[in-house]
Amino acid sequence: MTTLIIGAGTAGAALAVLLARDGHEVALIGPPPEREAQRIGESLPGFAAHWLRRHALPGPLDPDSPHWTIPGSITAWNGPPLAKSYLGDPWGAHFRLDRQAFDQRLYEAALSAGAKAHPGLSVARERTAQGWTVTLESGERLTGGLLVDATGRRAWATREWRSGEEQQPPLIGVWAVGRKTQLKDRRTVTETGSAGWWYGCLLPEGRALACLHCDKETAAALIREPRRWWALLAETRVLPRIAAPDDFVDARPRGTDARGVMRRPLVGEQWIAIGDAALAFDPIASHGISFALFSAQAAHRWIASQDAEAYAAFCEEQWRAYSDRRAEFYAEPS
Repeated sequence: MTTLIIGAGTAGAALAVLLARDGHEVALIGPPPEREAQRIGESLPGFAAHWLRRHALPGPLDPDSPHWTIPGSITAWNGPPLAKSYLGDPWGAHFRLDRQAFDQRLYEAALSAGAKAHPGLSVARERTAQGWTVTLESGERLTGGLLVDATGRRAWATREWRSGEEQQPPLIGVWAVGRKTQLKDRRTVTETGSAGWWYGCLLPEGRALACLHCDKETAAALIREPRRWWALLAETRVLPRIAAPDDFVDARPRGTDARGVMRRPLVGEQWIAIGDAALAFDPIASHGISFALFSAQAAHRWIASQDAEAYAAFCEEQWRAYSDRRAEFYAEPS
């Protein structure tokens, strides 16, 4: 029977490719990437780029890639700036993705492999004797034997069955993309500030992205009064190397949920959650896109073997490793 994948982003499209290549009937449900607004999340480590190549999926190692290499990072975390080069990474360069192009190419690869696109939004899903029925906003009804939740942090398709939620402290990313800049430094910058911690980078399109991670109350105030966000950006010491404050004078920052969350169980009778719908990471870990890809691979294995324990163990291991790394940054006990 058809596998119904709700969510056509990175995780959903990657799983659709893997299943369709095996001869599965796949319905890829959700708006295609070109209809989505600009998204934050654009760093890909070298090992994930090689994973894409190994699985013949579009990525930054392709000859016509629109993505950039990242030479290194600068971190000013409650102290003087520390520069790190990625030249010594055994997996090679890290990459700054043109996120819209990356998601679009992965989506097209899924369709080329044989997945069927259903670009409408899902409004309902129900269990049937044979599996599942998903209803789209157009009224179209799709039936299948397996439901895959790739709806991101909302985990819309499976959330009501997952009572074991582990959440880290609330964290909101208040971010904006500035005007095209004359700056050329491609390194990633992170630094602490008076209201939280900043992340910044130069995007392949030639504009800089700046994001302040802070609590909910601060985020709400900054979104209401963008000039306050700009004033905090102007206070930064290292970020202006890649994100000049004047390039953001007219920007209107928006907020996105950035806290880590894991919802259990991760797999059930004829359903599975992947990507951010399974585990969502604090961006300090730079792990979101690579986990989306690897969870698609792990789900592909589960569909072949029906070994729910193996999939759950994979996700638990990812969560522990991420939590340990996060604790190191925030100086919290593990």
